[in-house]
Amino acid sequence: MLPKDLWIAALRSGYYQWNREFLDDAGYISCLGVACHVYLQNRGQLALSRVNGILYFDGQSRALPKSVQQWLGLRNKIGKYGKGQSLLQDNDSGISFRDIANIIESEPEGLFVSE
Repeated sequence: MLPKDLWIAALRSGYYQWNREFLDDAGYISCLGVACHVYLQNRGQLALSRVNGILYFDGQSRALPKSVQQWLGLRNKIGKYGKGQSLLQDNDSGISFRDIANIIESEPEGLFVSE
């Protein structure tokens, strides 16, 4: 499976509890946080630290670490696509993980490097 397919499957799994703003806040996880967890399960290591319940992945608490961004083939660390949209904004506005998975699967213009 491609990294993006693993991420999509994880978002659709129902396993993760949604969170806005932070990648992982005491087990409540954003769509980008799910990507970090999938990376850890399938690819390698990230430096992890937890401060006041917020988990930092390679020093990042809100946006993707460079290694995860590159593994997924995303153009940037917040999943920008289209005209001013981003997966980070979608997540924080309350769009469900299933709907975000559908967005990723549709490969909107600007989301991935190899288009």
